[in-house]
Amino acid sequence: MRGREILRRAQATMRALRSMRQRERLTSGPGSFAATEYRLEAPDRFSYATNSGAQSVVIGTRQWSRTRGEPGREDRYGGGGPGFTTRSWFTWTSYAQEVRLLAIEHTGGGSIARLALMSPGTPLWYRLTVDLSTFRVTRVRMIAGAHFMSQRLYAFNEPLRIEAPRHIGHINKH
Repeated sequence: MRGREILRRAQATMRALRSMRQRERLTSGPGSFAATEYRLEAPDRFSYATNSGAQSVVIGTRQWSRTRGEPGREDRYGGGGPGFTTRSWFTWTSYAQEVRLLAIEHTGGGSIARLALMSPGTPLWYRLTVDLSTFRVTRVRMIAGAHFMSQRLYAFNEPLRIEAPRHIGHINKH
């Protein structure tokens, strides 16, 4: 199986998930660091909490947010667009003008594929780790101009409930 086919199947698999979690680390160089924990629940819900104290819950076109020390607020999500869908979270093919299968590695639990994606217009480079038994993406590394991100994706289809907060001060209860 070639790299582009693995990517196509992996993206379709991820878009079909009922739920998942994602840990993200982001930096633009020394002295800058952001860590975010995301939770996604299909078809239209996600929440996040950052190491700086920002929290948010998004359900379709509504968003409840707060930052450390500030009162929470409710807004329209996405600037008036159609709203959030979990399918829109996984859009690697739009950044994959070039796709390379770097390796297939056999581990104790099966096989994984390592893919490299490149979009020269941005420019942007991704490296994805795909579990070939499920076609789930388990790790993502992204590099763009002064922007370095790593993600670990896990807890696929495990029970998860994301609800609108009853009190804006209590947005994310993990």
